[in-house]
Amino acid sequence: MRLHTGAALLCASMLTACAAGPQTAPPNAPMPHVEHDIHSFAKPDVARVTHVALDLTADFAAKTLSGRATLRLQRAPGSTDVVLDTRDLTIERVTDAKDQPLTFALGELDPVRGRALTVQL
Repeated sequence: MRLHTGAALLCASMLTACAAGPQTAPPNAPMPHVEHDIHSFAKPDVARVTHVALDLTADFAAKTLSGRATLRLQRAPGSTDVVLDTRDLTIERVTDAKDQPLTFALGELDPVRGRALTVQL
């Protein structure tokens, strides 16, 4: 999947692309249990990021970053979405590895955790 975001005001936001690359375990392998992190919206027992590659451009005058982040995911069998943590990002689009659009939603702002980004896989 690919996530695309634009620059947000005064914050390091990025145009991200999230590509579902090779998984670190066979597709039907059980996901190892990970303790719940109270500071995160993520659901690592459902889907988790195993690798991130960034391609960013800095605009120092505007104090922003824009670019692409390619994410490799490990998914539990039957998983339908991945939840990522965000803060101060402007999401322009989300696509899969074949550049096909994916449905996504940003949750309500939490002052500590930011906003959840849920992407339908």
